[in-house]
Amino acid sequence: MQLSEENRQYDVVVSSGFLEELNTHIDQVKAIKGLQSWTKPGGLLVLKFCLEIKDRGIRTSDNFAINFFDPNEWEIIQHEADLLLRDSIAPIDFENKLRTETIIARRISK
Repeated sequence: MQLSEENRQYDVVVSSGFLEELNTHIDQVKAIKGLQSWTKPGGLLVLKFCLEIKDRGIRTSDNFAINFFDPNEWEIIQHEADLLLRDSIAPIDFENKLRTETIIARRISK
């Protein structure tokens, strides 16, 4: 059975390391809106992404994504961002520094 678009909604939607791989803000907005549409009312959306990666530069603008969480539709549970590059905790075999932003929000309408 294939889910139709209107009932493809989940209690928890998690995106980690996806936004920064998209090439344009337009694509990032489409991704954020798509992830939001998959979140049931009362459900959580966890969005974690890189703002900057050493030697790759700025990936996503600071506070860009939070602007797409309408306070009439979303309760922001947590929103934090690194101010400075920090060591990555990912198990990779080269030195990497990055800045990340995290948004955890509960959908309160629709």
